[in-house]
Amino acid sequence: MTIRHLPASHTAASPIHGRLAVLLALILAASSAPALSQVAPLITDRPDFTESAAAVPVGSFQFEGGLTFEDSGVDALIFGEPLIRYGLRERLELRFGLPSIVSLDDPVDDTGLSDLSVGFKLELPPTSTAWDMAVIGTLSLPTGSDNFTSDTIDPSAIFVASRDISDRLSFATQARGAIEGDDNDAVLEATAVFGYALRENLGGFAEIATRFQDNVDTGVTLHTGVSSLIKELLQVDVHLGFGLTDTAPDFFIGAGLSYRLDR
Repeated sequence: MTIRHLPASHTAASPIHGRLAVLLALILAASSAPALSQVAPLITDRPDFTESAAAVPVGSFQFEGGLTFEDSGVDALIFGEPLIRYGLRERLELRFGLPSIVSLDDPVDDTGLSDLSVGFKLELPPTSTAWDMAVIGTLSLPTGSDNFTSDTIDPSAIFVASRDISDRLSFATQARGAIEGDDNDAVLEATAVFGYALRENLGGFAEIATRFQDNVDTGVTLHTGVSSLIKELLQVDVHLGFGLTDTAPDFFIGAGLSYRLDR
């Protein structure tokens, strides 16, 4: 989702007499306004589970990645989490989820690559409501290592909707349906998240995620974190969460980096 960041603050300049001050103000306004309007804000799909409803600008590449340590009965370190997003057309992006390195330890000792995924995001046209909406389609391909692949092509679809509540607060929710594994298990996941601006270029979120699957107890996870714009198109994040049910992860913590390259 869009994690809110407050814009950079501005301080008043020292007073300059009369017409010179007015002339300087007009020159600065005319020269800076077009440049600011040409740069779309950086909106990422990490670190929360809920995707943003915005596609990347046309011709832009956006790179998102990170690492996560997870304790779910088996300690796991997931390194990479690489997502490449490309703005193909207005409101339409292509998505490539490259394999991560997954290292298991205690009691299982194994390391391998996760599956590759390809997909798209279609940002829906604006409506009379205040909601921004998008649909995301993904195919997970069985390219991973023997113990880290589903061995099948797994399709999934997401519908996400978000809206601003105030200048500092936003809300988003999504529903994800998927077919996974050799048994073609039907999976439904739902999330809800609040994003909030903490201070200049620093935002946070609080999220709840649920997972439903046949013959498996419902998984419920609480998740929170922060992100910071260290440059206009460069963001870092940290996040953590824990499960409220036996089928959710006991605990996880991670960090990541996102960068957009405009044409």
